[in-house]
Amino acid sequence: MIAAPVFTIKGTYSRACVMADDVRISSWSGKARAEERLTEIVTSGKYKNRKCMAHCPTVFLSEGPHHRLCSVCRRKTASADTVAV
Repeated sequence: MIAAPVFTIKGTYSRACVMADDVRISSWSGKARAEERLTEIVTSGKYKNRKCMAHCPTVFLSEGPHHRLCSVCRRKTASADTVAV
């Protein structure tokens, strides 16, 4: 089973953001707005740790069901598209 990401708020009263497993997932704003955004993120259930669909063993923080390739496999796919003849 893949562990759920841990969401936290990083920063101070005037400059804060939402983090998921030490990765920033929101823009910098005031702490009150970061807390609102954290509530939105948790209730939406979009952000999850998912397995890469390219059959590599990577588990990564996905932004939603549309985001199913890890960054390495996404780069490989993009570079393969540009080399096609």
